Amino acid sequence: MYAFAVDWDGVCVENDWPGMGEWIPGATEGLRRLTELGTVIIHTCRVAPVDVHVQGDRNIVVRDEVAVASEILAIKKKLKRRGLDGIEVWTRNYKPPAAVYIDDRGWRFENWHDTMDFVQTLIEAKPNVLTGEVA
Repeated sequence: MYAFAVDWDGVCVENDWPGMGEWIPGATEGLRRLTELGTVIIHTCRVAPVDVHVQGDRNIVVRDEVAVASEILAIKKKLKRRGLDGIEVWTRNYKPPAAVYIDDRGWRFENWHDTMDFVQTLIEAKPNVLTGEVA
């Protein structure tokens, strides 16, 4: 059995942060097929909302457990309505072990030279894409 880590926003549902987007065409069928092949894990930043508090010269990151619980519930409800209630929503503070990571912002790493060329091109073309800011 394989494990598949799948991003939520931009892969399963449309990007509509802080709202929950509509299903992307083919997503439920793809998730269903992946569950036939192994374990599916929703791996998303939605379940990692944090507040940053400044204490002196340090930033302290505090996880907002209420927001995390709300996002998990919303994702699980949306999955369940499509008959996909056996899919796990990853909440641990480390990357899930998986055979494949399916993500709309992923880059297939081959070497650092090509990776940095890609990042530089991305920054020049869309300066706000790495910060998440809207232009």
